[in-house]
Amino acid sequence: MDGKFIFLWIAFNAAYAQELDDSDRASDRATFMGFLQKLCNLDTSKCIDDLIWKEFSGSIRTLLDNPYVFHLFWEFQRGRICEEE
Repeated sequence: MDGKFIFLWIAFNAAYAQELDDSDRASDRATFMGFLQKLCNLDTSKCIDDLIWKEFSGSIRTLLDNPYVFHLFWEFQRGRICEEE
């Protein structure tokens, strides 16, 4: 089940995957957040809520504990920021 969540999350994010400048990042984030908000608004039976809290809460915690999902990790890897930042 954990693998299924991760693969679905990767597929979901692939729709938004782009190399963005910092100036584009805010508008991309707003578009993404608007999309998520629309999904949640349309989910009147709370299926997404149930899946997140009942089925995938452990997977989400594991994902959030992974440093590779954070923007600043990749900025350091690209040499755009120093390790202290």
